[in-house]
Amino acid sequence: MCSSDLKKPVRVVNSIDAQVPPGNESLLVHVRGTYKRADSLVLTERDHDRLWDRIGRMTPEISWLIRGHMGHSLLLLGVSPRDPLVRRLITRLLDQATRNRGPIFFLCRPGEKGDPYWEEYSVVWIEGDLEALTSAITQAL
Repeated sequence: MCSSDLKKPVRVVNSIDAQVPPGNESLLVHVRGTYKRADSLVLTERDHDRLWDRIGRMTPEISWLIRGHMGHSLLLLGVSPRDPLVRRLITRLLDQATRNRGPIFFLCRPGEKGDPYWEEYSVVWIEGDLEALTSAITQAL
């Protein structure tokens, strides 16, 4: 999904420890970077090690958007539910339990839903195609 394709404004950050632009628009976080900013991409083993460290230094505004607002949800796209980096990210985002948080929406391939690790979280599994879902979201926004 490209922010320039959207009809409504959206705030974008290209790293989990980047400053969040001010505003009330939806926030799109490219955890592993974006092709539009080649220097933001996480590709090598060393890049993944650095990302692991950056998750520990996550910008407080990003975690506050999930913990600090009633009904806010996460939508995870293009990652495996078994990815250790995704699990670390979720535990950092949700290290303080809150009843007001909305569910975590997880797009997964057929057969991936229901991973036991996620049973303690309110996860809504969406089995489907990444391109089709991002296209539908882009059209809705």
